[in-house]
Amino acid sequence: MLYQILHHDPWLFIDELVSRLNDHPVVHGAAVYNDWHVFRQLKVDGFSLKKMRKFASERDEAERNVYWAEMTQLVWFPAQLVFIDETSKDGRTLRRSHGRSLTGAEIQQRETILRGRRISILGVFTVSGFIDWHMVERGYSAEEFLYAVEYHVLPHLNTYPAPNSILVRNALVFS
Repeated sequence: MLYQILHHDPWLFIDELVSRLNDHPVVHGAAVYNDWHVFRQLKVDGFSLKKMRKFASERDEAERNVYWAEMTQLVWFPAQLVFIDETSKDGRTLRRSHGRSLTGAEIQQRETILRGRRISILGVFTVSGFIDWHMVERGYSAEEFLYAVEYHVLPHLNTYPAPNSILVRNALVFS
């Protein structure tokens, strides 16, 4: 039963595992488990606590392969690259980052990326470090993003193949 619960919800804390076991219809009334029972059984069964590998459920491996093939053709030297990326602070920072799985087995959690109230920052950086940034107190609208690109990104770009001549945004490349 413990293995089935962990297979479905590997990020549960020990007290939550105990509660699920004790409340399960098969176990309910037959036995009462405590934290020590569950901890010891996890160790005996070869489970360990480890960092979960999270990835966006929207990720497309074929698109990633096309991106890397294109990058290897365009980039002659690292100084050509100028990266822009949006980062934000929202409620996702409180999500659990660790889970249990058998020793040697990877743990993954597929999740939908939810957006809530946040502060967003568009950073502009090269291999040498940050060169500019722009901030809004929510997600970027199309107009705000275009403003940030016009006044905080384009002034730092040069013609290809000079340094700062390839703009990389997410998985898109512009030269």
